[in-house]
Amino acid sequence: FVRRSNDVIPEITGVAENGPDCREITPPDVCPACGAPVERQGVFVFCTNKDKCEPALVSRFSHFVSRDAMDIEGLSDKTLELLYSEGKIENFADLYSLTADDLVGMEGFKDKKISNILAAIEKSKHTELKRFLFALGIPNIGKKPRSSSPTRSARSKRSWRRTNRLSKLWTTSARSWRRERSLSGATKKT
Repeated sequence: FVRRSNDVIPEITGVAENGPDCREITPPDVCPACGAPVERQGVFVFCTNKDKCEPALVSRFSHFVSRDAMDIEGLSDKTLELLYSEGKIENFADLYSLTADDLVGMEGFKDKKISNILAAIEKSKHTELKRFLFALGIPNIGKKPRSSSPTRSARSKRSWRRTNRLSKLWTTSARSWRRERSLSGATKKT
C-alpha cells in the first residue's frame, strides 16, 4: 500500500497479501495492439512492428511534438491518434504538410483550434538543432547536449580555440597570398 508523503515522495505502508484469486502477471509475447512479436530490453517490453503499430507510432509522434522536443502545442495524444487513424499523418513530415482543409470537419476541430495548431506547427519550424535531434527519438540522444560535462566542455573549448586559431591563420594566409598576387600583377588578365 502506498500513501502520499511530503508532497512528492510516496511512502510504502504495507504489502498486500496474495489472496486466492491472485495470479502472477506475465509479460506479453505479442503486442496487444497489432499482434507482432515483442522485444524485451531489461524490464521493458517493446513492439517490434515500430513502423505500423498504431500505439507505438502515436507514442513517437507524442514525443516529437512534446515541449522538450519540437514544442507543438495543441497536439495531444488523442489528437495525434485521431490524425493517424484518419490517415492525415503517417510520419513526422506529414505534420508539416497539414493544412486547414485537412483538419476541417474532423471531430473536435473548430476554426480556433485549427489556427492554433497550424501556428504552433509553423513556429516549430524555427527550432534549435538539439531540440530537433531529441525530437527524432534517436537512441542515446537526450535533451541536454553531451558537452554539459565539465571535462567535455573544457575539451570542446580547447578544440574551438584551436580551430579558431587555424581559421585566423588560414584567413591571414589567404589575404597575404591575394595581396602578394595583386602586387605582382598575377591577377591581371592578358
